[in-house]
Amino acid sequence: MKLRVGGLHLQLLGLIILPFSLVLLAVALAGIRIHQQAMRQLVAERDERSARAAAAAISEQLHHRESAVRGLARHASKAGSPVAALAESSFLFPDFDGGLAIFDPQGRLLASSVSVETWSIRPLHPWFASLVAGQSGFSEPFAEAGEGVGMVGSREGETVILGVFSMRSLLRASLLETVVASSEASAYLVSPAGLVLASVGPSPPEETLSEHPGIQAALRGEIGSHFLPAADGEHVVAFSPIQPTGWALVLDEPWQSVISPALQVSQAAPLVLV
Repeated sequence: MKLRVGGLHLQLLGLIILPFSLVLLAVALAGIRIHQQAMRQLVAERDERSARAAAAAISEQLHHRESAVRGLARHASKAGSPVAALAESSFLFPDFDGGLAIFDPQGRLLASSVSVETWSIRPLHPWFASLVAGQSGFSEPFAEAGEGVGMVGSREGETVILGVFSMRSLLRASLLETVVASSEASAYLVSPAGLVLASVGPSPPEETLSEHPGIQAALRGEIGSHFLPAADGEHVVAFSPIQPTGWALVLDEPWQSVISPALQVSQAAPLVLV
């Protein structure tokens, strides 16, 4: 009788329990794979929306600064004193933390919110000549005191206005510090020349900037995201161009670092069931 029961047990194991267990294990592994893919895609979509929103916020700040400089140029051209015109526009100083200045078309400094020596060491030429010719807009960004800065200018009559702002202020205005909450995530602005203008979190090595796919895509005017293999796991790279300057904004983070512990534990639930 014991042999018959044991034989029955072996038959049940061979015909029912073992195949069912294998099917259940395959379903569990497939469920984990689908779960990972879904979370991976959700992180990519989240970062892409964040990059697009941050790029739009930075573009809005750039348009605001350009409009402010044009307005000051019109006001200063009608005012009797450049110093008085600049003093009356002191509400603009927080947006131009690198300084505002009024020049004449010959390049003589008439009024400034910062020291005269500061303007003497800045790369104003040949960009200043294009402003005198009536082409207002942004200069090529440059480094100052180890930090990326931008410069915008405009001419009205015999008045030329220059305003300088730090790239860090643009990142603060775009709220990227709140978007990049993980210590492993990073966001950075890159100029068309490959200069890292500002960053939140670790920025990529300069030798890899020319080959970074997210940077190159954004500099071509593309918006999107993709996955990039890295030593610490697969990264989500979201990118967007910055208008009207043509800079690149890139968000880079390991997608698994975004997942909450509860979601990570839930991946093991099918295996626990098995």
